[in-house]
Amino acid sequence: MSQNGKTLILVRHAHRDTSRREADNGLTEEGKRQAKNLLRELKTIVEGQELKLISSPKLRCVQTLEPLARLAKAEIETDSRLLEEQPHEDVAQFKKRITEILKHWYKKSSGITIVCSHGDWLAYALKIIVGARCEFKKAAWAEVCITHNRPVLKLRHRSGD
Repeated sequence: MSQNGKTLILVRHAHRDTSRREADNGLTEEGKRQAKNLLRELKTIVEGQELKLISSPKLRCVQTLEPLARLAKAEIETDSRLLEEQPHEDVAQFKKRITEILKHWYKKSSGITIVCSHGDWLAYALKIIVGARCEFKKAAWAEVCITHNRPVLKLRHRSGD
């Protein structure tokens, strides 16, 4: 964690079950394994830390964070601003949603905040925070710390696909 105690971990949801035509389905068995791998990867970072979990309301995102929530005995807060770009919005509206979440984190959060969202959301978020362009594979994550009041991409990891 950074010296002034502020870390943001951006997580893409694990592998989604597409066997049903439902718009909001959960994880496949592979996705559940990816969520457990994510827990193993983040366990040493989050243990004993102040932790906030925020997720897109989509079931696949919530299920990706559930193993971490159980470990930390933390609630998962859902926020519709973490949804992927919607058909009714333009890019400016989409980026505005992302910026709102990031500004709130930067100004109000402490400890570790873990956000689980979708590939398009995360790619824009990372670009806004550190100027880096990156695509997130399923269950991939990036850690951003505040150092000397500037966001720094500290660690980037890709979970097994």
